[in-house]
Amino acid sequence: MRKTTALHNLKKVFPEKSFQELEPIVEKMYKNFGLFFIESLIMQRIRPMFLENVEVHGLEFLDEAYKKNNGVVLYTAHIGNWHVMGQVLVDNGYPVNNIVKRQRNPYVFKEELDAMTQSNMKYTILQKTPKNIFYALRNGDVVEFLA
Repeated sequence: MRKTTALHNLKKVFPEKSFQELEPIVEKMYKNFGLFFIESLIMQRIRPMFLENVEVHGLEFLDEAYKKNNGVVLYTAHIGNWHVMGQVLVDNGYPVNNIVKRQRNPYVFKEELDAMTQSNMKYTILQKTPKNIFYALRNGDVVEFLA
């Protein structure tokens, strides 16, 4: 069923492509998700590699906003392993608070939350009210939205 949903969503984006052309894209999406999930589970073991292999550009803009003590809204793309970016920010002293949507699969959702907690990241589960997001900003957190 999820494969069908993924195919139909891709068809909306690429109406000129046939379902046969879209199937390899869906397969790659699932492989990418699997890799992301495994990386998230072993994040603490691969964390030392980040210092050598992850470059952060534009951190001065985050520094400038963070120094105002009002919290920071960080809006970024939901591509690749965004947990790595959050981990790098935490390792640079930023209190990262991820806005997360409750997942349908409770096991995957629990593992995702556990991975964030082990990485010293906070999380706010997106609910009907944004009040918790305002609390996080008032607390001075870097509130990370993934699009």
